Amino acid sequence: MAALDSDAAKRGDKLELLKDSPRFPEVTRLRAAVAEAENNMKEILREIRRKMKDHSLNYVTVSQTEYLIELDPHRTAPTSWLKISSTKKVNRYHPEEVRNGMKELEVCRAKLEIACGVAWSDFLDTFRISVPGPFKSAVRALACLDCLMSLAKLATHPVSSRISYLQRECADS
Repeated sequence: MAALDSDAAKRGDKLELLKDSPRFPEVTRLRAAVAEAENNMKEILREIRRKMKDHSLNYVTVSQTEYLIELDPHRTAPTSWLKISSTKKVNRYHPEEVRNGMKELEVCRAKLEIACGVAWSDFLDTFRISVPGPFKSAVRALACLDCLMSLAKLATHPVSSRISYLQRECADS
């Protein structure tokens, strides 16, 4: 269980569920590739700021579309920039360099997702193979204990109310 991140499990984040360890080398390698691609996107932003002579430019995400550059509507964008959306206050673009970087990032993310799925399956397989007996015995013991507790609880009620008690318990289940 030390191989799992409990916070990621609570969030349902399967990409962060498995901790970086020698046990999952492909996951670790691909996480590094995603981080490198994200750093590349930051480098692209620095270059765009330099070319546009505007150090206030930043990426924004709108309607799950990442890495948009917002410009004032009166400002002209380079012809290689693809206009994604516009409002009265801003026009949103994907520069060519950003589109290329996004493709690389998406490939890395997809590979990471696949590797995490494979690693998770492998983890479950080793778990099933290495320790099935003790867990199976524990589950059986808990099931027996649950039955005995239910019978004991039922035995404390008078005969006339046992039927109504059983009906309530079955309705709640």
